[in-house]
This record gives sequence, C-alpha cells and structure tokens, in this order.
Amino acid sequence: MDNALYKKYLTIEKKLKEIGEEREELRTIILANMRKDGLEKAETEYGTFSSTVHVRYNYSDKVIVLEDKVKIAKKKEQEKGIAEKVETPSLRYSAPKAL
Repeated sequence: MDNALYKKYLTIEKKLKEIGEEREELRTIILANMRKDGLEKAETEYGTFSSTVHVRYNYSDKVIVLEDKVKIAKKKEQEKGIAEKVETPSLRYSAPKAL
C-alpha cells in the first residue's frame, strides 16, 4: 500500500473543497452584480456568464404515494431477481473528521 497516494488524494480533496467554496462565493457576487446591472448575460473575455433559474417541483400527496408504490415495486423486483443488477467499480472517499 502506497500511503503517499492516499495522502495526495486527501490534499487534493481539501483543495477542491476550498476551491468549491470560493467558487460559490464568486457565483453569488457575480449574480448579484449582474442583477444590479440588469444583465441576464455577461459576455467577457473569460467566457459568458448567464443568469439562469433552476426549477424544482413540490408534488402533491397523491404523487408522493405513487412514488412510494414505485419504490416498493422496485424493491420487490430486486428481491425476486427480476431487476437487472448493474455494478460499476468506483472509489468512495471519506475525509477524516478534521477535514
């Protein structure tokens, strides 16, 4: 086992977390500036920045019940071997608590 690889992975994870937080801060500031200036789109030498809206729906209880029925039906198919199982190799990383 090469501990140097694991240590490097941790270092990169920390950097990605920091960069992600910084990016979110910049997004908020840029979006606020665009709204203040009345811009939907800002074309710059660094790329095009567009104000978009993400849509999310809250469904009625009737639909939620239907979703629950589908979940149960899926579980039954898994248990009976009807559903096809597809496995994909991947790596899961759990950061130490101090991260």
